[in-house]
Amino acid sequence: MEGEPSDREEEGGVGNRNFHSLVEAQQRRKRNSGGSATKEAASSRPLIGLSDCRRLRHPLPRTSFLRRCSPVTPLRSVRPRLVDDEHRRVDIATAYAVQDLNGRESGWCRSARRLDGCTAVVTGCNTGIGKETALDFYKRGARVIMACRDTESAGKAKQQIEQTCLCEKNNGTLVVRQLDLSNFASIEAFAKRVLSENGNDIRILVNNAGVMMHPEGRSADGFEVHMATNHLGHALLTLLLLPRIRASAPARIIFVSSYLHQYYPLDIDDLNFEKTNYDPYGAYCRSKAANVMFARALADKLKEHRIEGVTTYSLHPGVIRTEISRHFSSTYWPGATWIFNNVLGIFLKSPRCGAQTTIYCAVDEACANESGLYYSDCAVKDSSKETQIKENVNRLWEVTMKALKSENYDPFT
Repeated sequence: MEGEPSDREEEGGVGNRNFHSLVEAQQRRKRNSGGSATKEAASSRPLIGLSDCRRLRHPLPRTSFLRRCSPVTPLRSVRPRLVDDEHRRVDIATAYAVQDLNGRESGWCRSARRLDGCTAVVTGCNTGIGKETALDFYKRGARVIMACRDTESAGKAKQQIEQTCLCEKNNGTLVVRQLDLSNFASIEAFAKRVLSENGNDIRILVNNAGVMMHPEGRSADGFEVHMATNHLGHALLTLLLLPRIRASAPARIIFVSSYLHQYYPLDIDDLNFEKTNYDPYGAYCRSKAANVMFARALADKLKEHRIEGVTTYSLHPGVIRTEISRHFSSTYWPGATWIFNNVLGIFLKSPRCGAQTTIYCAVDEACANESGLYYSDCAVKDSSKETQIKENVNRLWEVTMKALKSENYDPFT
């Protein structure tokens, strides 16, 4: 039947055998040949194509929860070697990762678009998917502004990225700038500094930074921490940079949300949990719903003012093993962060995998003319019904502008 994996191994293919069986077979052939393969013998080995890797059956069990996580099997001590698929050359580790990401669960950005001469602002890129996003933009030739609260950690991330790409050509540049998204004064200072750098357009803004399951608290401006950092801070940053972004068109604005936005109702008139008891999970979900709705509202406003060439996106990156779980132990129970990273960690996406939808929305030509939509696994998906109601979207915009004291600020003219 077309599309079904084959039960036999053909030249250049692995059929229905799993990855480790293939590796063992290759090792047996090497032992049988005395451990010394000639160049001719090496070149005659069957090559593993990406299409083959996509057909490999994953050895881990799948439940309703695991289907959301796209686990990646460890490669153990397998020695990478080049494989070929339709004139593309990748190493075997990459090929196996692509199998996991291009199966039923995940997507992968395949665009080769360069970003030479472009400036990209990425918030919270000292670790996790933000760092992987900055790395990808840097390799494409962009000038990447690493907007982070902890500049020391961001400096180390910058050095690591540069060291990783030391042998590659046509890389861009990395610039570290201090930005605390929970503090409006810090956001205004950051925007002023970036806008004062004449000659630098802003083609890409990735609103990536965030907190999750934070203990109850208030920002310097009096807002609940999740809402201040994840939504209001990014909203203010976007509005302050929007005039430069408009002048740099075509440009894209990305909001990293989460599929968890659909599991907790957003009370637009109670963003600070002043009318209900505080719930760290609910606070996170609310802020992520606000991301989706603000991206949609901004797209509507741009269209209303007949501004072309600036598009907005919100997305779910996947369930990823990153430092966003750092507050679990203090919010729930001691050791919760360790359990998330080390027990559940084997079922989670890597940061590189998790960054793919962000990268897709930022660079891929396929979504260049789409705006205000919600994405997951590099494809358009339906966000919650609540976030699709136009009255809710308009109401969130009004409440957000009031909270930012920006009712009289017009970034569209």
